[in-house]
Amino acid sequence: MTNKSSDLVSIIIPVYNASLYLRETIDSVISQSHSNWELFLVNNCSTDGSAAIIDDYCFKDSRILRLDTEFNTGGPSVPRNLGASIANGQFLAFLDADDCWKLEKLALQLEFMNETQADIVHCGASIINSASQQIGNRNNFKKFKYIDLFLGQSNTLMIFNPIILSSALLKNTPEVLFREDTQFHAIEDWLLWIELSLRGKKIRMNTGNLLSYRIHDNSASSLDGEKQYLKGFYLYSLLLVEN
Repeated sequence: MTNKSSDLVSIIIPVYNASLYLRETIDSVISQSHSNWELFLVNNCSTDGSAAIIDDYCFKDSRILRLDTEFNTGGPSVPRNLGASIANGQFLAFLDADDCWKLEKLALQLEFMNETQADIVHCGASIINSASQQIGNRNNFKKFKYIDLFLGQSNTLMIFNPIILSSALLKNTPEVLFREDTQFHAIEDWLLWIELSLRGKKIRMNTGNLLSYRIHDNSASSLDGEKQYLKGFYLYSLLLVEN
């Protein structure tokens, strides 16, 4: 990972039939107070108006680039890995096509990462609905802090996933790679945190809600929580055997 721009943030947004929320998501990137970024919008064979929206923003802003998958990959891991593979920044950020960042998200997290010397930083979120109305908050800072204190980072991540992917800022290293197997769909980010932690990467959480995290019927995160946890626990048990 040589010759990466020192304060450039490479942002990857996988896009599949996301026309309903995509403009709001992209606008939240454009409005960031930290303006040194590049944005890869990875079109995963959308059949709605998403591609036209992407092209409109690419025409208006040279920092925005469209990428296309050859076929629909059935999940966001391949698009995320595609964007990360050509990222020019020292930092990576992933954003779902229905979530939005607060104005100071990148600036505050870059500052926090520098202060803590962390490899990954994440934050809390305001929960919004399909109409962009706030319906709650998600902030696992205290829970993560205290469990981590007693069990250690890797063991804490085995118990629960405190990290919303759209909230995370990561140092750009070759280890940032999502598993593309379909069996990991909807928990591929959780698995990534486990793998990075097992490799000694330092994860820290800052307390602000710097993300608007959207919940709606089509969200991958709407998968039944208990089933998701049991699936994750089984898969991570296999991962421990591998390591």
